[in-house]
Amino acid sequence: MPRSPRPVRPRARFWLFLLVPLGVLLGALLALGHYLLPQLPDDLQRGRAILALGAFGLGFGGLLALIWLVLDQRLTAAVAAVSHGAAIMRHSNPAHRIELNGPHLLGTLPHRVEALGRALYECRLEVAKAVTGDPRGLEAQKTRLEVVLQGLRQGVIVCDDHGRIMLYNPAARAILDDPPELGLCRPIGDLLAPAPLEHSLEQLRHSRATPGDGSESTEFVCATRDQDRLLHCKLALLPASGPLQSAFVLTLDDITHELRGMAEREQRLNAALEAMRTPLASLLAAADSLDQVASMTGDQRRAFEQLLRGESHTLNEQFQQLAEEAQRFVSPPWVMADLYTSDLLGSVTRRAGHRLPRVREIGLPLWVHAEGHAIGLVLEHLLARLAAEQGVEDITVEALMGDQRVYLDLSWTGEPVSSERLDQWLDAPQPELAGELPARAVLERHHSVAWSRSLDHGRACLRLPLPASTRQWCPPAPPETGTDAFYDFSVAEQPADLGAWADRPLDQLNCVVFDTETTGLSPARGHEIIAIGAVRLVNGRVVQHEYFEELVRPRRAIPASATRIHGISDEDVARAAEIGPVLQRFQRFVGEDTVLAAHNAAFDMGFLRRAEARADVCFRQPVLDTLLLSVYLHDHTPDHTLEGVAERLGVEVQKRHSALADARVTADILARMITLLQERGIHTLGQAVRASEQVVAVRKQQARFR
Repeated sequence: MPRSPRPVRPRARFWLFLLVPLGVLLGALLALGHYLLPQLPDDLQRGRAILALGAFGLGFGGLLALIWLVLDQRLTAAVAAVSHGAAIMRHSNPAHRIELNGPHLLGTLPHRVEALGRALYECRLEVAKAVTGDPRGLEAQKTRLEVVLQGLRQGVIVCDDHGRIMLYNPAARAILDDPPELGLCRPIGDLLAPAPLEHSLEQLRHSRATPGDGSESTEFVCATRDQDRLLHCKLALLPASGPLQSAFVLTLDDITHELRGMAEREQRLNAALEAMRTPLASLLAAADSLDQVASMTGDQRRAFEQLLRGESHTLNEQFQQLAEEAQRFVSPPWVMADLYTSDLLGSVTRRAGHRLPRVREIGLPLWVHAEGHAIGLVLEHLLARLAAEQGVEDITVEALMGDQRVYLDLSWTGEPVSSERLDQWLDAPQPELAGELPARAVLERHHSVAWSRSLDHGRACLRLPLPASTRQWCPPAPPETGTDAFYDFSVAEQPADLGAWADRPLDQLNCVVFDTETTGLSPARGHEIIAIGAVRLVNGRVVQHEYFEELVRPRRAIPASATRIHGISDEDVARAAEIGPVLQRFQRFVGEDTVLAAHNAAFDMGFLRRAEARADVCFRQPVLDTLLLSVYLHDHTPDHTLEGVAERLGVEVQKRHSALADARVTADILARMITLLQERGIHTLGQAVRASEQVVAVRKQQARFR
């Protein structure tokens, strides 16, 4: 990895050149002394000559140093300022005015460079317009796309091959209830339960790799990572030949209330069925007593007839109620999708083959219409039980067609599974299914019942009837030929294995730029955070709509002097949360593979470190400091305040001393600094951190000499 250049500036080299005339002067004085001193008659005159030569040398050397100082201030420093200004105009702010401290010897050169920068910027606009056509047309197309995405009621999320989010629409944010983990370049696994998604992705990718199988989409039900919501998901792979090959699109619908209503309907139906048990039992008992009617007395016969009539009426009422409930609340089917039996079986064996019998598929695979994840877990469960409890080592699987059903037959050499044992298997809860449903419930949802039977030649079979898909009789769909893409998402170009932090390119970083407002300047003296604001910077671009902003209720009153700066009073934070839960939410927003950045980061990180123990969190991410980077880039000026750096780089400052507003300004500054750092040979995070450390080391050395 290339090391970042040490901060040796042209001005330092200029002062090194002073050694040349000083060396010449010293040599001339030595030569003159060597020639003159032996010719003097006594030691007194030789001493006076040495003093004269020394005084002349010191005077002439001082004059050279003074000339060098004037040239350094009025020429070398001015040239450095013009150089830094030209870089800023080229990469960041075309309207930048070159910062010259005092008089200089460059004449009109700085003004001509400023004019050249503005002319270059105008030329770039003209070239861009000529190359791309009317930019207003492109902007209009982009606006139309954004309107379409915003108007969709379904949530849409696009992820790259490694599950990092490249695009999402407002509906996705609303459906997921605006979680802190939702953001560009963040893993989709932080939002959704991974098992159903990974299963469906693996199934689709295997299907794509299998010749003759053109399945490119599927559906499944998935819970959010916090198990708070249930989502109906539709998953589709993007074309393998396009610029986003192996990426996938996920659409989301919130079906939490629907499934809760379904559970409520089932409970009511079950309650109605249970209510019928008592009158049915009474009627059965009465039926058993019919042969004794002839021997009954009159009172007994009347009581018996009254019992029959009463229980019959009760049973009729319960039946009517059950019919009404069934009519009103008939349970809808699970979200089903078409899948190949070979894909289903292959997915199971790849996921859990180490604890299953050796599986051999025979015959032609068939299409079934089922909930792939749930049926796959049931099949895996039954195969594992056959291996563990029946001692089955080899098993043959065959899909057979019959009466709109696909019979999935699992056969082996040995004894069939007894009905009692099979009932135990089917009634065992499945931890990976939502609600830990048993396998029997999954099969009932598919209107299916598993059974075991004996075959000829000492073999046995376990049969799973599954709904057949209409694709069984349909010709295969032609492959998609469209390769157009609306955007070239740069997230997909990043390596999946991010490796060491130090090797990550600056323009591919996923940063959270933050700022804090506090009750004072020193956490060691008990001052606390009262506001945190943050915004994301992904691949060198500020994502303005992904932000974090919260007030914090401190344990001490906010001084009036602090309120005058940031405008936050005790009344503003009276109903805010304490630092613990706020910092936990901030950590969720930050994520793991993220770099923190701030202006004067030592100040903000000092407060975060003090509060980590109270929140039970720890921020281990690398930290970039735009103040130190500004000193490294622009050592020609003493102004490295947030306002000064923003003005220098052409960043608009609309509001100050609000945590979120300052974080947005800092993010814009960092985005513009990345190009300037690359021009100086700083391409990776490690190089940027070392450059900042060099600035700190130089400042410490300067402080020791003051």
